[in-house]
Amino acid sequence: MPSSPRNVDFSSIKAILFDIDDTLFPSSEFSRLARHNAIRAMVQAGLPATPARAGRELEKIVKARGSNYGNHFGLLVRRFHPHNPQRVVAAGVAAYHNTKSSISPYPQTARLLLALRERGFILAVASEGVALKQWDKLIRLGLDPFFHHVFVTSTNKDGKSPAFYRQIARRLRLHPSQILMMGDNPAKDIVPAAAAGMHTGRLLLGKHARERAKASFSLRSLSPLLWILSKHSKTGKFPPPSASFLESH
Repeated sequence: MPSSPRNVDFSSIKAILFDIDDTLFPSSEFSRLARHNAIRAMVQAGLPATPARAGRELEKIVKARGSNYGNHFGLLVRRFHPHNPQRVVAAGVAAYHNTKSSISPYPQTARLLLALRERGFILAVASEGVALKQWDKLIRLGLDPFFHHVFVTSTNKDGKSPAFYRQIARRLRLHPSQILMMGDNPAKDIVPAAAAGMHTGRLLLGKHARERAKASFSLRSLSPLLWILSKHSKTGKFPPPSASFLESH
């Protein structure tokens, strides 16, 4: 259930970090649609399997290799031995990437980010994965101009660990208590950011929505965020623009 902060003062917050997947846009929904379209295209191109069977095999491959692995369709083709494997893989890749044109942010996301910027908050992305792919998402969503910084940590390193969040605080020249992290994944967005000393806001969206986690507050959308920050600020004021506000990375 959504929760509001109790006895928490957000007056000191100067920067807000955002995860991307299932925080800024419905990533889980997009992934299901893109893989569904890819499977259909591959079957039409000659993959000797039903869409249902091919879909189950693809799920196994993604689970075993991770979502950032670059050859899911190649491994899938090897399991079914089509007559023209290159054509089948190409059909899947094309359908998957064509689906990207349909992605869009959650409603009101752009308006909220603009309002937060206008009130002087430093906005940054805190994501995990391949930096090029994360930038691709932001640009396709049309959200990249709203952020002053984009921080991406590799899954090959420590991932979204407390050290990653402490490093962000140092880069922003802020104390962790002056930063709010917004995300959907308890294990990557909430727990490690809180361990680093940051405030945390949980989005109850996507595949992690039913998982339990203790955050400063939880929401079903980003829309009320500005109101939450204003209501739970003892001063009732937002931070003034700083030099970092003008930086862009």
